Amino acid sequence: MPAMQTLGRRFVPLLLAALAAMAALKLATLGLARLPCAWLAPIVVALAWPLWAWRREQMLFVRRLLLTGAATESGRLRRWLWRGTLQQSLAVITALLWAAAMLPMAAQLSALQWALLAADALLLAARSPALQHALRNEIAAPFVGTVARRWPVLLGNSVLLLAAFVAHDYMLGFADTRALSWNALVAQTMHSAQAGAACPAAGTLLGVAALADQLPRHAALLLLPGLAGPQARWLAWLLLLALTGFGSYLFTRYLLGVQALLEARGPDADPRPGPRPGRLFAAASLAALAIAAWWAAQGPRFGITALGQGAVLLAQAANPCGAASGQARTLHSDARQQLDAGSRQAVDVAMRRVDGGLDHAFAAAEAGIDKYLDWYFSFIGSYTRMGSLVIPDLARHMRERFNALVLADSGFEQQLATLGAEADAQLMARIAAEAEAIGRGFAQQLQLQPCLHETLRPAALPGLERDAMRMTLSAAVALPLSRAVLGLALRSGAALMARASARLTVKAAASAAGATTSKRGAAVLLSAGAAGAVCAPGGPLALACAAVAGAVTWLGVDMAMMAIDEALFRKSLRADLLEELQGQRQQLREALQAQLAQAAADYSAQAAQRIDKVFVPAIDG
Repeated sequence: MPAMQTLGRRFVPLLLAALAAMAALKLATLGLARLPCAWLAPIVVALAWPLWAWRREQMLFVRRLLLTGAATESGRLRRWLWRGTLQQSLAVITALLWAAAMLPMAAQLSALQWALLAADALLLAARSPALQHALRNEIAAPFVGTVARRWPVLLGNSVLLLAAFVAHDYMLGFADTRALSWNALVAQTMHSAQAGAACPAAGTLLGVAALADQLPRHAALLLLPGLAGPQARWLAWLLLLALTGFGSYLFTRYLLGVQALLEARGPDADPRPGPRPGRLFAAASLAALAIAAWWAAQGPRFGITALGQGAVLLAQAANPCGAASGQARTLHSDARQQLDAGSRQAVDVAMRRVDGGLDHAFAAAEAGIDKYLDWYFSFIGSYTRMGSLVIPDLARHMRERFNALVLADSGFEQQLATLGAEADAQLMARIAAEAEAIGRGFAQQLQLQPCLHETLRPAALPGLERDAMRMTLSAAVALPLSRAVLGLALRSGAALMARASARLTVKAAASAAGATTSKRGAAVLLSAGAAGAVCAPGGPLALACAAVAGAVTWLGVDMAMMAIDEALFRKSLRADLLEELQGQRQQLREALQAQLAQAAADYSAQAAQRIDKVFVPAIDG
């Protein structure tokens, strides 16, 4: 029971001191970015005192232990070296450096990590008295606290705190920075850490600490997935956790230094003489700060700004993915070649669809030619052709009739319009599929080579894998292609008529139409004379009888002439029109091929822009 009371009396002061020290550290981190430079040195000195107290205690313990065993008690060597004033003074410099490192590191902690530190301070305040009580029968009373703080508590608490931080990152995770390149992350981290800092020195310290916190995590995201074997991964984790372990070690030394300062005033303090710790620390700190101020006043040969620049250069030189640039250039070149090959193949496949569609469309046009010839050698068509010899507008009417019967009524235009839309859809589908395949290849390469995150931007990959690109490009290109096909069809019909009109067969048919006119004029005279002879006995009805007989004779002669014209020219005229139709088919095919090639180039250009956005030109060239 008395032992428990003793432990309780020791626990409460240690806990209050630890919480006060942690609160002081937290307040220092809150004001670090906002306070002027004049406050930076006092804050660092205040935080360095516990660190120096722990180091002083351990250094003097080892020093005096050696002197006690090796030097005589009355010898001068023992008296000269017992105090260790010079060594304690030099330890102030290292304590100031450790405090300058611990302060910006603590500024990177989250609220939950600060809660972990508070819980650790509570556990450390409880464990230290218990361990000292366990060692009371093994170690002399003045040195129990020193020995406990030297190895068991220091190592055990550092490992425990490190495990807590690792569990925090494992359970809650941390920011995924793989979308940033190494150099971009370095620049962004330094800029965000220094932004708003009232003191450049404080901003530089915050930036260096942020780099030390971010870069190991970024390297872990890039490198650890590609390591084979658990042993390699464990070793990599140990190396990457070195900084976290160092921070845990510094914080533990900070709390143990607070305990050392508290126990230095207790009843178990070392009674042997020595320099007063407070005065020695203050004097050495002032001397160190004066030397640093004098050095800074001598010129810009070295300063805190140079430290920040050096940290940036060192961080950039330590890029573990330096070879990713060449790999990305190769991947980019292969992707462009794959896209070009897929585009050419898509055009070939689309042209096979075009050839099949043209066969159906021109088969319908051939049927329309028969309908046109039926009209051409009909009573109305014959008189229309005769009228076209003297009335120029009737020639246009003939072309319109040809377009209506051969191109429109046969379904030729509709089939070509449908053919253009289908060929375009097939073309776009194959290029989009090729782009999707490239995107999947990028994703696989990222899994196999995480360092490609340096030069490959996975955020742009969905643009290759979704249908958004296809929909946008189809609206912009496919509809104009369909309209272009209709224009090609109309131009083909006009060109077909123009070329067919120059054919000898058509000219002969037109000459026959002119000859038929003369024949019909003679037939009218003959029919009128014959009708008068036949109808002469009719008296007053002779005129009417002559008109009827003339009309009948006219129609009979016309029917006979049209039959002769059709027998003479229809077969050859049909052959000429079909020959011209097939010639126009080839021209239409070439025009369609050119249109599809242009559409494929537009699609490929859009997909290539997406691929280019995946890469960082400043890095991969």
